[in-house]
Amino acid sequence: MEETPDLTMGKVCCEQGIQLMCQGKIYNDHNQIVVARNSGLVQILDPYKDGKMFKICKEFTVKEVASDAHKKNKKFPSKFVGLFANKNVLVTCVSNGIIRYQPINPDDSNNPTIDKTIGHESNLCCLRVHPKENNIFALGGRERDLTLWDVNSNPTPITKNKGSKNGIIWNGKNIKSDFADLRVPIWITDIQFLDEQNTTKILTGTKYHQIRLYDVKTQRRPVFEASVGHKAVVSLIVGRNKNEVIFSDTVGNIFTVDLRNAKNVGQYKGYPKGEFRDQRHQVYLNHKLTRVLVDDEDEKPIETIVEETANLDDNRPTAKRRKTTRKTAGK
Repeated sequence: MEETPDLTMGKVCCEQGIQLMCQGKIYNDHNQIVVARNSGLVQILDPYKDGKMFKICKEFTVKEVASDAHKKNKKFPSKFVGLFANKNVLVTCVSNGIIRYQPINPDDSNNPTIDKTIGHESNLCCLRVHPKENNIFALGGRERDLTLWDVNSNPTPITKNKGSKNGIIWNGKNIKSDFADLRVPIWITDIQFLDEQNTTKILTGTKYHQIRLYDVKTQRRPVFEASVGHKAVVSLIVGRNKNEVIFSDTVGNIFTVDLRNAKNVGQYKGYPKGEFRDQRHQVYLNHKLTRVLVDDEDEKPIETIVEETANLDDNRPTAKRRKTTRKTAGK
C-alpha cells in the first residue's frame, strides 16, 4: 500500500479557519480545492503542485464576511453557507442572503458577475448548486423553507437595498401541524439534489433529525419524510442506487435510510470498541475539525472475483458415491 503524502499549508490561526470546502476541475483534469475561510477569503488551491505544499492559484474576497471578521462581530456574524466552483464560475453564499456568481477569469465577458440579495433574508444555513445546471440552486435555513432559484431568469445585478425574489422558480411549504395542532419548526441544515440529470427532486436534512424529499413537479410539501435518531442532521449524500440516503448527525452517527419505505437500513458504528483482525489504513485527524473533504478521484474500483469463483466451482471434483448392498429376503 502506498504511503499517503502529507500536504500542509499555513499556520494555526483563527482568521484562517475553514468554514467550507469543495472541489472541482477548474484548471486541469485534476481536482482543485476551493476553501472559504473565516476572514472572508476564498482560495483555489492545487495540491498537485510544488510537492508537499498547496499552490494558491487564485484568491477572492467576500466583503460581507471579511467586514464582520474585522469588526469581530460575535453576536450575528456573517458566514459562508454555500460554495461551488467549476472552470467557468465561482458561487458563494453568505448567511445574510448575499449570493454571488463571479467568473473564475475576471476578463471573461461571457460570464458577468451577478450579485443577488434574497429578499433581505437572514439565517440561511445551506445553498446547493445543481452539479450540471449551474444556474439553478436551492437554499434553506432557520425558518427559511426550501426554495429553488434560477439565476438566468434575472441576470441583472440586485443591490443590497433592493432585496427581491426575482428568479425564484419554486417555493416549498411547511408540513401540516402536529397532533397537538402546533406549527412544526423549520431548520434546514443540508441540501442535496437526488439526481445529477434532474432538477426537480431535492433532499433536505433538518435540525430536528428529519430527512425530507421534495418533488417540484408534484407539490410544495415534501413527498417523503423520515425521522431517524435523536440528533440534528449535519450532512447527507445520495447513495449509489438513488434509493438510499446516507447522513450524519452531531455526535458522529451515520445512518442509511431507504427512500422507498422510510426504514432505517443500517447504522455505521464508527471506530470498533472490540478487537479486529487487520488494520488496513489509519489516518490521524486533529481535533476541532470543521470540514473534511474526500477526493472522489482516488476511489479504487472493487475487484470482481465472481467469475474466478465460478471457475473454481466448475473444476472442483465431484464426491464419489458410496456403494451400498441391498439385502434380499431369505438370505
